[in-house]
Amino acid sequence: MPPDPIGRRRDGRIDDAFAALNQHVPKKFREQKDWLFWIDVRGTGLDRFTSTTTAVGVTTTAAPLHGLQVNALMGLTYKAAPDFLVGVLGGYETFNYTEQDINGKLTGDGWTVGSYLGWKITPTLRYDAAVAYSAMGYDGVAGAAQGNFNGRRWHGMGTLLNASVSQTPPKCSSIAKQCRSFDRCA
Repeated sequence: MPPDPIGRRRDGRIDDAFAALNQHVPKKFREQKDWLFWIDVRGTGLDRFTSTTTAVGVTTTAAPLHGLQVNALMGLTYKAAPDFLVGVLGGYETFNYTEQDINGKLTGDGWTVGSYLGWKITPTLRYDAAVAYSAMGYDGVAGAAQGNFNGRRWHGMGTLLNASVSQTPPKCSSIAKQCRSFDRCA
């Protein structure tokens, strides 16, 4: 066997073994997964700056309203058929906002649970639906007043999308987009 470009002698048996392996691997292999676990974490901050001129003519800049919020959502999707999926989700959110003009502060946290489904009825017609329930706890202070309260809410979503109406690929709902389950999602 002739030497390779850097002068080493090559063993034909090893090259033949690797060549035999490469013949049986499909060019574009994509493993089909029935179960998919996903996580989405997002955060946002708020700083609202204002300028104030004092009695002596000095301009000051401050952020009377500022805060932070973090939302985390995770789920498990089951692809029951090539054109049908179902899933469950759970999440947690927390926030902390301060308003200096009224010496106020609002903090809170809570959780969300829900389920969703997606059905590709035809290659151009898709139906998505989701329902979720959230429970939050809030603590508020403004000057001498303070209080705490709970909030509970139901979320619902349903979409029937005809992809043949648009020239561009349709945008998926955030859940379907994370699941990457339908080939026409942008």
